[in-house]
Amino acid sequence: MNAEGAQGSMKHGSPLRTCVGCRHVEDQHQLMRWVVDAEEPTRVIPDHDRRRPGRGAWLHPNTECAQLAVRRRGFSRAFKTGN
Repeated sequence: MNAEGAQGSMKHGSPLRTCVGCRHVEDQHQLMRWVVDAEEPTRVIPDHDRRRPGRGAWLHPNTECAQLAVRRRGFSRAFKTGN
């Protein structure tokens, strides 16, 4: 193996995340992160800065994926709430 080894052939891009609506895998910069609101645990809020604590759910910023996430219970699955 050369000096680069196996790592030299890997792509160095952004982490991949799965949309909780359509279930497509995308670069995390294509998706919006959502978290459970610490003050009201039955509500999810957008995490624009991607720095809030806790599990995050990733969603394409469009109506179709939001509707799919609600219909398929994507947020419940992502946050492991069972609701």
